[in-house]
Amino acid sequence: MTNDPASIWRRPPILVYVLPLLHLGLCIYTATSEPTPSWEQMIIVDFPASFVIGALAWHVELAPLWFGVFGTLWWFFLSWAAWRLLRLLVGGRTTGV
Repeated sequence: MTNDPASIWRRPPILVYVLPLLHLGLCIYTATSEPTPSWEQMIIVDFPASFVIGALAWHVELAPLWFGVFGTLWWFFLSWAAWRLLRLLVGGRTTGV
């Protein structure tokens, strides 16, 4: 690791992975907490993406798996986009990851 102050903006920080991991944990908790899991809370948490996920998984038996995988990817995308926007606004850099 270099002592270059700009090197912090080359890779995403660990905080980019926090929201996706929280989402995955909520999916696992929802799937295992009750005899009949209530997925309404996942629909609310994944609000814009839940329309697409719900449309794709409406008649599929593995709908919780769809919400777990694609909802977690959605939250990773949101975290990564926020990091990129912050990087652009604060660092003024457009190259790199």
